[in-house]
Amino acid sequence: MLQAVCVTPPAQLPVSLEALKAALRIDHDDDDADLTALIGAATSYLDGRAGILGRALLMQTWQQDLPGWPRGGVIRLSLGPVRSVDSILYRDKSGAVQTLPPASYSSPLVDDLGPFVRLRGSLPDLAREDDAVSVQWVAGYGAPEDVPDNICRAIMLLVGHWYAPPSNGGGEGVPPAVRAMLGPSMMRRA
Repeated sequence: MLQAVCVTPPAQLPVSLEALKAALRIDHDDDDADLTALIGAATSYLDGRAGILGRALLMQTWQQDLPGWPRGGVIRLSLGPVRSVDSILYRDKSGAVQTLPPASYSSPLVDDLGPFVRLRGSLPDLAREDDAVSVQWVAGYGAPEDVPDNICRAIMLLVGHWYAPPSNGGGEGVPPAVRAMLGPSMMRRA
């Protein structure tokens, strides 16, 4: 699968500090900075191309470059859930950047291999470059309240594990309960 890069990261985290503190029954503000950092670390563990879920949790913009139009007219997007395709840009034979009209491709679709866009009609000739085609799309569930509850609970459980002292069962790594909560059906699917 082609490498995608995050162009615009999410503006917020899927779990608020207040919700985390309520779940962990923390009634002081002494560790707020550490807890916020741990929410970010737990989110990174799950979110994006590098995360174990292989999907975007909150709305973020991604870009994927291709050396040419794909055979079969299907552009596979390497991260979902896809909310919209912002643009498909291409370099024409003269090297000028052009925008493929939205009528030339479908709305985002999903099959067993993940999200994709189907190209329509005849496509223009391209310059010979590794990034002759560039797709930008928005992926993610939306606002924090749109993120599935089991993902938010897994983030809180992971933060709680990392925050707790080792004498209380806390520490490094990922507790089995986090993986169980997410389930194998969620791992690496868009």
